[in-house]
Amino acid sequence: MLAAVGLLGLLSPSAGAQTVGRTVELLAGGLTIGGPGAYQGDPGDERVVWATSDAEPENVCATVVNSGSSSVRIELETNPGGAVLFSVGTARTASFCRNATYRVMLSCFTGGPACRYLWRVDRKN
Repeated sequence: MLAAVGLLGLLSPSAGAQTVGRTVELLAGGLTIGGPGAYQGDPGDERVVWATSDAEPENVCATVVNSGSSSVRIELETNPGGAVLFSVGTARTASFCRNATYRVMLSCFTGGPACRYLWRVDRKN
């Protein structure tokens, strides 16, 4: 069963995003292990959107469709204490993949306006 989450915005579809009128949807696929989800928050908000359920890390890809006025930071924790950070600018869609990931955290940049985005985490082939 495909799940869909919608968010108003005008973004070019990619990474499983689809535009229906003025609404962008991020669809779940056969490799989705987290989400899809929608979030609207304040500057500095951070949230873990996926974490491995056991001690073994997984190879994952995190996708963000940013329709807000602030950049969104994707943090892929690759080992305890280590992480890889990526930024998704306003009106952008991006996917970042990493092997041996323990958790995925998304955050709104501090000092900017509120952010709004769709997200999804997929198992990497």
